Amino acid sequence: MKWLRYGCAIAAVAAAATFGGPSAALAQDYPTRPIRLLVVTAAGGLMDVAARVTAEYVGKALGQSIVIENRPGGGGNLGAEAIAKAPPDGYTIGLIQLGNVAINPHIYADMTFDPLNDLVPVAPVTSSPILVVANAKVAANNLRELIALAKQRPGKLSYGSGGPGTAPHLAGEMFKGLAGVDILHVPYRGVGPAVNDLVGGHIQLTFAGWARSAAQWKPASPRSWR
Repeated sequence: MKWLRYGCAIAAVAAAATFGGPSAALAQDYPTRPIRLLVVTAAGGLMDVAARVTAEYVGKALGQSIVIENRPGGGGNLGAEAIAKAPPDGYTIGLIQLGNVAINPHIYADMTFDPLNDLVPVAPVTSSPILVVANAKVAANNLRELIALAKQRPGKLSYGSGGPGTAPHLAGEMFKGLAGVDILHVPYRGVGPAVNDLVGGHIQLTFAGWARSAAQWKPASPRSWR
């Protein structure tokens, strides 16, 4: 087996002003009401899993419930914008990918916020290798056979991602370049919907984090290579 040398880092963030001065986030009785945790991808993906685990443990530590809201779209920009423009009171935090800060500003010309200045990091949450995942009916038993199949059928195989500029999208494009194959990119509003369509046979491949792929490992489920 071979690793596709690409990873997905996930971090918790908040509006930049949250920790910049006197606020509810710094008050001794914080928090006094539920906290919103905005996730920039659709339910069911790696980030959603990380958010729910984080919310459970952090909520217990704070003695307050954390309500998860999924805000997918725009490669994570819709959710990240909602975080950046939320009241800086510590009651809206978010979960973003590294790409939302390091990549999106370079590929989206119409961003209405500056992630470097309008968001402040709170804590790293998790990271995951990205796996090459294929529908069980794809005629390949390993990565070498998959590459050979893609070269035999240029433009006929498709892969799903969480949207333009997301880690699965960049992993897919890197795979195409390294392997010298032509595979059609199909963007989704999150990796969760992409994996669901993969299982249903609507696409042949995706590039997904370990947690999301492992959840589908059962008879007649997709195959994953690393």
